[in-house]
Amino acid sequence: MGKKKKVSLDDDDEYLDDLEDGDFEIEYPTLEKKEKESQKEMEKKAEEKSEMEEQIADFGLEIDDEIGTQKFKYVNPKIIKGKRDRDYEILMEGQSHGFCNILVKHILEVDGVDIAAYKSTGLEPAKIFIRVKDGYDIRQILRKGADSLRDEVIQVRDLFYKII
Repeated sequence: MGKKKKVSLDDDDEYLDDLEDGDFEIEYPTLEKKEKESQKEMEKKAEEKSEMEEQIADFGLEIDDEIGTQKFKYVNPKIIKGKRDRDYEILMEGQSHGFCNILVKHILEVDGVDIAAYKSTGLEPAKIFIRVKDGYDIRQILRKGADSLRDEVIQVRDLFYKII
């Protein structure tokens, strides 16, 4: 094995002493260019939006900022006959606790419903359990509950439009 050659740092120091402060140019990245570009893009979008608002206002329509970006989800319940004659299970695929909870509250207010509850886990689709009184149709009860929920949503939407 060979010996390592020792390097003197003093040799490099002599070279650095010969340089002056003006010999180095330091260029830091600036954000001004990006900020100006993003500001121009925002101004352009604002102009396009105001033009669109004017065109829509000419027709007497209101603007919904979520048009085109919002995906609507339709409920496709599957009704399964329960163990008893008047018991039913409704499978609500892809629905959250919030939706099932509010739907059950509205179903409980419908005439002909004895019991209504739901169970939602991450392992299987949410299930709504309903026990109806004799002589009532489960489909009619579900329609009335959904209509009641829809009416409440429309009322809340109208209240928000008044605030805005």
